[in-house]
Amino acid sequence: SISKCNFRVFTSIQTVRCLHSFFVEHFPIFEGSSAMSRLFTSSALSTSFGLLFLRIALAGSLLTHGIAKIENFSALSNSFPDPFGTGHLTALLLAIFAEVVCSIFVLIGLWTRAALIPLICTFLTIALVVLAGKDFGAREMPLLYLFGFATLFFTGAGSFSLSGLTRAAARKA
Repeated sequence: SISKCNFRVFTSIQTVRCLHSFFVEHFPIFEGSSAMSRLFTSSALSTSFGLLFLRIALAGSLLTHGIAKIENFSALSNSFPDPFGTGHLTALLLAIFAEVVCSIFVLIGLWTRAALIPLICTFLTIALVVLAGKDFGAREMPLLYLFGFATLFFTGAGSFSLSGLTRAAARKA
């Protein structure tokens, strides 16, 4: 158990051993050292877990912003930033589409790269147009989302995604 580990300054090897014992004890899938070593090395398994974590963290947190926009739709429809002159309502609908619909596709890993295009465009617009002239602190969060979504665009969703599961099923057939 992780509670049995003495929480002092660990070397990297001690930390991995402690995590290994915790995972083996609580998650049967990690029995045997080969599964655990694949998770903590640069293997396809660890990359897929990392991409899954990134997708859940980014899309899940952004989804809350989109839902808040839906809940406050009437108040935002006349005041939402309109960086390209398309109208407040159009800009708001585009933001909701990106933050809700596209986030759900990224979250489940279906058509991930296509769903990332509106998200990347949204955060480019926020960081470079809407917040132009503001200090870095104001643009930091949109830039973090932008960099995370761009990373997913280049890497893809990984094997722990609906698209990855469909590909694996097609290979077996």
